[in-house]
Amino acid sequence: MDQRPELHRGRQNGSPTNNGLLRLTQGTINVGTASGNAMGAGTGAVFTIEGGTLNLSGRLLTGSAITYTQSGGTVNVTTSATARTTRAASS
Repeated sequence: MDQRPELHRGRQNGSPTNNGLLRLTQGTINVGTASGNAMGAGTGAVFTIEGGTLNLSGRLLTGSAITYTQSGGTVNVTTSATARTTRAASS
């Protein structure tokens, strides 16, 4: 999923899973509306953050081997209040 300047997506409830490439070079991606929402990642998923802002209302969650590269931009994790006591915001 390439984030392009002309693509604007409002925050939606849910927990999407990246099973390929999520590349952010500019703009903003908002994931989830509540602390229970998580950005999942399947085996081999790739996150490339080069610019822009990625807001995750809950957490980044995977039990699989993934590739995460950040050379710029901002990633905000747990942008919604959470009462979790058993897992960190990003695990």
